[in-house]
Amino acid sequence: MADSKASLTPTRQLLLTEMQRVNYGRIENIAVRQGQPVFTPPPRVIREVKFGGENGPRPELSKSDFALKVQVRELFAHSLHLGEQ
Repeated sequence: MADSKASLTPTRQLLLTEMQRVNYGRIENIAVRQGQPVFTPPPRVIREVKFGGENGPRPELSKSDFALKVQVRELFAHSLHLGEQ
């Protein structure tokens, strides 16, 4: 299982970067093929505002590598099985 940004595939790194850029919100209608996110067609990005919170991009966005949070590792571990049914 990937435990750092650098250990992710390029498409997973792209999804992680988009998640960091959005910070609060969600990414809808993103396809997963063979466990990898697919950006064609582009997913729908919904930004939300958290009042009293930091609404800009995550500070890790500018880093080339860092440890992934448990929730992110679980997301990517789960996505390996999408589309297999």
